[in-house]
Amino acid sequence: MKRHKPVTKKLVRKYFGEDAKIRGFDGSYRVTTPTGGEVVTSSKGMRLITGGDDTYRAMILLIGECWGKGTAGPGSREFMLGAMAHGEACGVPIRPNFKSRGAVFARWFVFIIILLIGFGIGGGQQDSSIPFATVVVAVLTVAAMARSAKREEQRKAEELGFHYPRIHGLSRAASREDAEQKGWL
Repeated sequence: MKRHKPVTKKLVRKYFGEDAKIRGFDGSYRVTTPTGGEVVTSSKGMRLITGGDDTYRAMILLIGECWGKGTAGPGSREFMLGAMAHGEACGVPIRPNFKSRGAVFARWFVFIIILLIGFGIGGGQQDSSIPFATVVVAVLTVAAMARSAKREEQRKAEELGFHYPRIHGLSRAASREDAEQKGWL
């Protein structure tokens, strides 16, 4: 079950400070810090407009209290690195989001095109194996495209220097001695 705490003006003020200007109502706020940072927050998420260390820290702590974890992106690598570093320092899990906005559309488009071509080729024939083969080819192609997109996301995350999982493996893969030192046993 997802942990969700509503974003309130009081909660925003707790992390951004008493001097921050908060405009908006009912969970959607535009916060301006005294140092010039600006964040737009709502019950669905946050978006950093401008800001420095104080803005990142307040934003990450608010994400931690409201949602428990978050994603950074899509955006620049610098933004993702900053958000992830602040999340790691504050104890809030932040992962990069490299998902392509058009990838899902591209997969559906390819799926439909393969189906149209396959049914067009076998349209006048009585053989029922062509439509079945067409559906199988379309599903396999879409699955391969999804896997390729996931690998691309992982590659981009590794370029940033953030390998997942962060502990570099499962606890059951560690030696007994390592597990006892880390407090896993």
